[in-house]
Amino acid sequence: VRISDSVFCVSNKLKQYALSNLNEAGRQDVKIIVVPGAADQNMFYVADQTRKRIREKYDVGNKCVLIYTGKLTAKWHKREAIFKLVSVLMDDDEDFFFMCITPDLKLAEKLALEYSLDSSKILIKFSEYKGIPNFLNAADLGIILRDDIMTNRVASPTKVPEYLLTGLPIIISRNIGDYSDFIFEHNLGIVIDDDQDLYLLKNKLKILQFDRHLILRLVRKN
Repeated sequence: VRISDSVFCVSNKLKQYALSNLNEAGRQDVKIIVVPGAADQNMFYVADQTRKRIREKYDVGNKCVLIYTGKLTAKWHKREAIFKLVSVLMDDDEDFFFMCITPDLKLAEKLALEYSLDSSKILIKFSEYKGIPNFLNAADLGIILRDDIMTNRVASPTKVPEYLLTGLPIIISRNIGDYSDFIFEHNLGIVIDDDQDLYLLKNKLKILQFDRHLILRLVRKN
């Protein structure tokens, strides 16, 4: 960083971390440019007809559809925490449905069994990347959980803009780069801690309401 002419980093948190480790932080600040993880607005957007079509195809009715998209194999994906969260929300409750769109089908199926998820209330499916926006439009809440460690505190996972550009509010762990604060400050979902009381979260989700088109407008503006 010190000897470079320009430095790109993925979050303001990473920029501040870099500056905090330099003796001449003030002189280095101007050359550090933040380029966050991003998604293509021409691919990820609110599509009401697509939402209706996918929800009808999988017969989810008026249920609140939770969704996780992406791999499950890496340590930072917190797969057990995701399936535990879904298990608590869906426990003895007909108002929730879970979509897990992943290439790791066998692992997802194994986790669904471990956490006793009702097979009639879940969809575990692989989709090519171009098909992901269809499922995001069909959902009501996106999920991204990460451990509170330095790597995640300065990260910028592209999953977040993919969710937000399709109008999805997000259940997100605290301290994921700049995104956790952004979601909290703009009321774009719920920021949770590792020791979150999931049953209280469930009650909160039942009374919260989000406007997909409003989310999209706000995200594009920012």
